[in-house]
Amino acid sequence: MAASQLQQSVDAQTQPDFSCRGERLTTLSNMLRAIHLGKKKDLQLSSITIQSEGIFIATSKAKSMIARCFLKREYFPDYHLLQAMTLCIDISTLIQTLTIFGSDCEYHLEYNKANNFLRVFLSDAAEQCITECELLCFDDNALEIPDLRWNEHRIINRITAKSTYFKDIFSEIDALAKDDDIVCFHVQCAHKLNDLTQLTHITPLQAFSGEQDEKKILDHDLHSQLQTDHDRLTISVTCDMLQFQAVIPLQHEICPHWQLNEDNKQYRYQLGLLRPALRAIVKSDKLRIQFNEQDAIQVHHMFAESEGYGWVDFTVLPQQSDFVNDTDSDD
Repeated sequence: MAASQLQQSVDAQTQPDFSCRGERLTTLSNMLRAIHLGKKKDLQLSSITIQSEGIFIATSKAKSMIARCFLKREYFPDYHLLQAMTLCIDISTLIQTLTIFGSDCEYHLEYNKANNFLRVFLSDAAEQCITECELLCFDDNALEIPDLRWNEHRIINRITAKSTYFKDIFSEIDALAKDDDIVCFHVQCAHKLNDLTQLTHITPLQAFSGEQDEKKILDHDLHSQLQTDHDRLTISVTCDMLQFQAVIPLQHEICPHWQLNEDNKQYRYQLGLLRPALRAIVKSDKLRIQFNEQDAIQVHHMFAESEGYGWVDFTVLPQQSDFVNDTDSDD
């Protein structure tokens, strides 16, 4: 009832330059929340590029980090576009608007260049009601997404993993450390691991997700871990009087694919810039971590519901980059 009323309400409007419809908001709201970099009520301008292939949303922080998400047009039951366009909108307000009824509601988005408003129609089947909102789009010059030149540099090390094995690690770092603390990623290949005679201050991973098969893989004896022929990734952070360090053996049970071209390499990033990428794993199903020859990191998340249709990724420059500590860094 509410869905048909929604369509009738939309059809009564002037033909827009862009429109799309979805039956559930779960994926779209999860992606928008993932790239929201500040407090819920803070203004956060984001660039929305709408093309025939789908919707691409980007935002940035401190000229050292870019957060992006993409949903293919095939994800939407209805998708109409007269010509490619770019909007600038506050996604804080967009998230609050879209989630008025929660995730289980039909939605319809449309944009008309003539009035520069993004229109949002939401239907609540339980209450048999329709809500219509109009969000003002900002001038394109109000937002500048920096070019971090990620594609200009060759990818050196790449790891693709099941997100569940990283959730507790990322959660601990998020909870323990402050924005100014430095997160270190240390990549080591198997032939070097067997030469190690001593390794101190390593915290074995504990009871991931409460599942016995994961615990058997990760919560094993440290000595046997050092003697194995597995490549590994170590993630650590030091804050105040505490040090957290986690070792992830690169086994196919954990990481279906990985490629290490540079051994014994350490990468360092400011947690304040990396934190959104860590928090996004809560809803993530698959994870890809890449490091390029500029020492920048790209954390790529895929969600189960949108697999094959969309993704979220975060690109962060290394700590020594001249881009860090911009005047916007205290968002």
